[in-house]
Amino acid sequence: MKLIIGFGKPKSGFVPLAWAIELIEKVGYSHTYFKWADAAGVDQIFETVLSGTKQVTATDFLAGYSVVEEYAFELSDADAKVYQNFVTKYNGVPYSYEKLFGVEVAKIFNLNTNPFSNDDKSLICTHTLMLLIEALPNVFVGAESIKLSPSAVGLKTLHDFIVSNKNATRVVA
Repeated sequence: MKLIIGFGKPKSGFVPLAWAIELIEKVGYSHTYFKWADAAGVDQIFETVLSGTKQVTATDFLAGYSVVEEYAFELSDADAKVYQNFVTKYNGVPYSYEKLFGVEVAKIFNLNTNPFSNDDKSLICTHTLMLLIEALPNVFVGAESIKLSPSAVGLKTLHDFIVSNKNATRVVA
């Protein structure tokens, strides 16, 4: 199974939350997501957005988001099963403004943990990606190099980790 980790941003004009993330993180994207083809060959997206963590078709996703970069990872059958269980486990988890605010505070003040929220009862896109990285150590080699708690990792840190990962193949740039 091919799993793609993507970085994107809203297509619509000025989105204050996305703009703030890009400004604080100093990057050209405000969102991360996962993409794979289901059994029927339809591309699916798993993402954490304001309405919560959810699975949508890539067509629906692309109606509202622009893809900035994507990186492909090959999953073994065992890792594909772990991924499917991950999607099942986290699908429907609510979004956390508190966690998002904490990630950016941690970034600004160089903290290793999120000062506001460290649990998995609510998520933001970066925390979801960090949990996936931890769930698939054979795929995302070197995750221990990320010296932050999963709920404090920002987009730039995760992007740099994905880009430099020996198992990553750039798909879209």
